[in-house]
Amino acid sequence: MTEVFKSTFSEKHGESLLRSYELKYLTPLVSLIPKWIKSYHLTLLSILWSLLIVLFSYFARENIKWLWLVSLTIFFQYLSDYFDGSVGRYRNDGLAKWGYYMDHLLDYIFLASIFLGYFMIVDEIYKYYVFFLFVLMAGFMISSFLYFSVSNKFKTCYLGLGPTEERLLLIIVNSLSAVYGKVILENSLFFFLSFHLLVLIYVIYKAQKEIWFIDLNKEEN
Repeated sequence: MTEVFKSTFSEKHGESLLRSYELKYLTPLVSLIPKWIKSYHLTLLSILWSLLIVLFSYFARENIKWLWLVSLTIFFQYLSDYFDGSVGRYRNDGLAKWGYYMDHLLDYIFLASIFLGYFMIVDEIYKYYVFFLFVLMAGFMISSFLYFSVSNKFKTCYLGLGPTEERLLLIIVNSLSAVYGKVILENSLFFFLSFHLLVLIYVIYKAQKEIWFIDLNKEEN
């Protein structure tokens, strides 16, 4: 495994709003994780979290209080997702390629499980909002991978918002919905949809503009 390959997959461009707090409070904990817990164990935990999300969401159809456990599962997935790469880099376990592939594949599966859960919970008219919001979120992932393939820069944060902030927003909405009812979740879908649509348009415009100049510079050279 070359150092260039490791740095390419481990360094992400773009700074999220909560990144400094992660580095301050979470990164020092990497050395405390037991050695029998490998980075690939943490990566594969997303399969368990995805299954639990679907299960708890299924129960939330009848009792919205189950969203508390959905939120807790999102938090656990955040921790395992954060520490899998950190543990791999800290221990230099040599699974950069496998980690890159499986981590992002399971991120997509976890994302799908969340929206499948919401699809089961909300009333019929709001299911369309859930579907189109999932399409938009998948669009961010596709844009990131395509941009990486031509620029060698892997962006996961836009306008200061990244996966950490998105998880926090989901936890907040879930918690409010568990207290005040699913009307909170249903009413928030339109605002999430509108906001992410505008941001995705901005991201695509900015990315294609940068790639355009990459092509122009290559032609000039």
